[in-house]
Amino acid sequence: MKKHTDVAWEQWGQQDPYFGVLNDQKYRSANIRKTKSDFFESGDQHIGNVIEITEKHFGPIPRASALDFGCGVGRLLVPLSKLFRRVAGVDVSKAMLQEAAKNLDQRDIGNVDLLESDDELSTLGDRQFDFVHTYIVLQHLSPERGYIIVQNLLSHLSAGGAFFIHVSCKRNLPMAREFAYFCKTRIPFAYVLVNLFRGRRVFEPKMEVNEYDVGRLLEILSQAGFQEVLTRVENHGNTLTAGFYSRSTRAPGRARI
Repeated sequence: MKKHTDVAWEQWGQQDPYFGVLNDQKYRSANIRKTKSDFFESGDQHIGNVIEITEKHFGPIPRASALDFGCGVGRLLVPLSKLFRRVAGVDVSKAMLQEAAKNLDQRDIGNVDLLESDDELSTLGDRQFDFVHTYIVLQHLSPERGYIIVQNLLSHLSAGGAFFIHVSCKRNLPMAREFAYFCKTRIPFAYVLVNLFRGRRVFEPKMEVNEYDVGRLLEILSQAGFQEVLTRVENHGNTLTAGFYSRSTRAPGRARI
């Protein structure tokens, strides 16, 4: 049985996929035809920045393969496909993957594999990747699931490969909004009332923004052998987030893609 957050993500994929990826009104389904180019340009900028920062601190990344966990409609798969010979995008939502496939086909991109995801990353088999990436995704999952997923993502990192892992650390909502968030995410069907109050669709899915323990994440990275980790802090609206960068120090062998 799928977890409630996975069900919600599938609903976002069906109802409002681009807004589900980037929570800005301009990316609502009613507006996306006019703003889609901006949506994908933001993906180009993000991947360009992440690769630049990673290579500045840890040296050149091998370019055989990359993995994007929680790929959504393919916003970040497009730029990754230009930088790596083979790319895998995994997502729990079939609807999101279907939309990603359309976006890749429209751009004649043929080096991306789209796979349905689970916490064990079972669809990846024993594949190893030179770059493992996840951005504004884990926050929508419970931390207990997220910590396991981080461990599994690291297990798919090739020798000499690098990663970028992003989490939310602290919500800084006004008291009234924090109370509304608590009700919406913890009380059955309270989200319906919150949606009505905010003028949204009555059954618009819930979207959790969970806080991760930075100390626990660093412990997971340390246990996986990463002693040097670059951390960059960002403010996403009312949420403090952190991105973690590092690279495997194992000697690279032949990549399995």
